[in-house]
This record gives sequence, C-alpha cells and structure tokens, in this order.
Amino acid sequence: MDTFNDIWSKLADSKEYREEFVGSLLKRGTALQIQGLLDGLSQKQFADQAGLTQGVISRAVDPDYGNLTFNTVIKIAAGADVAFIGKFVPFSELAKWVESIPEGGVSFKIPNFEEENKHLAEVKDELTAASIKKPPTKAEPSKVLPFPIGQRIVQHQRIVQQQFGYDANTQNDDIQTNGYGDRLKSHGIELLRIKSHGGRQEPEIRRLEDRGRLA
Repeated sequence: MDTFNDIWSKLADSKEYREEFVGSLLKRGTALQIQGLLDGLSQKQFADQAGLTQGVISRAVDPDYGNLTFNTVIKIAAGADVAFIGKFVPFSELAKWVESIPEGGVSFKIPNFEEENKHLAEVKDELTAASIKKPPTKAEPSKVLPFPIGQRIVQHQRIVQQQFGYDANTQNDDIQTNGYGDRLKSHGIELLRIKSHGGRQEPEIRRLEDRGRLA
C-alpha cells in the first residue's frame, strides 16, 4: 500500500499527472459507490427507484464511463435515499485519504435515511431509558449508606463527598443552596448540619424514616 510520501511524490511529478489522478479517482470511485448502492437490486429495479432508465444506471456503474452529470448523481442519491457530498480539497487531504484506503478496498454499503433514522431512534430510546432514575425504595438508603434505624449518626465527610458531592468547605448555609440536602434526601437521608468534630468538619445526617424517633 502506498504511503503518503509515495503518493505525494507521484503527485509532484506534474500538473498533468495530478489532473489524471484526480479524474481517475472521481470516475472509478463514484461508479464503485453506485454499485454498492444497488445493494442486491437489479439495475432496472434501482433505475425505477431513481426515476432513471436502466441504460443510465448501466453507464453509471461502469468505472470506465465517467461522464455522469450532477443531475444524474442527484437522482441516483435520491433513489437510494442517501446524500452525496462533492467538495474541493487540497492535494494533501487527497493523499491522506488515498493512504487510508485499506488494501481490500472500501465498503460502499451506505445506510439510507430510514435505516439511520431507526438506528438513531433506538439509540435515543436507550439513552432516555438510561437517564431515567428508578424511584428510591425503602431498601435503597441502607444500600447506599447502611445506617442503623433509630440512631443519630455522624458519617465521615469522605463517604458523603464520594456519594453526594459534599465538599469539606461546605458551610451550614450552603446545605440547601448547593443542593447537597436534596441529593441526600433522594436517597432517604437528611443532612442536618455541618459541624466540627475532632478538629475537622463533618456532616451530621439521619435517615428520613428516623424522624420523630430520635432522642
């Protein structure tokens, strides 16, 4: 397989070579792509889809033809329900693209709009389902922070920080404004206050179901 330097060396040979190289890639590459668009259909079947004649499709899939018009390419793309992009690029980009072509050639199987739309809808559904949080059950708080029922507990700040984003610099006034209290409540835990304990700040928390039972 030619490297970028190999391709560039050939392109540097002459302007005439560059013109011939680009023309060959465009003509043969477009024909091979159209062959892939047929995807098992006969030329007549695909021609009917594209609103063209079988003769036009027969010429379009011939790598040695190379006289396709924009109107024909647009109709072929519409028949396959895919897009076609034509753009001018510097030769360095062309050389990089040619270098990236695998030795076995390029697969020209292109999904049509409906196939893409179905796939994107499935992905969207999966993302939506993953983003929906299950409502907490009575058992969940004990799984997250296993505190004994009916006891006032003081948990080291590291655990709360890991679970709920508690910051050691958080003050009592920040409990609600920064949302720490709400995040704890979603797990069945109530953050009472931040207090000094053993020379460091720690959150004092209790299970919501312990309300009224604590001394």
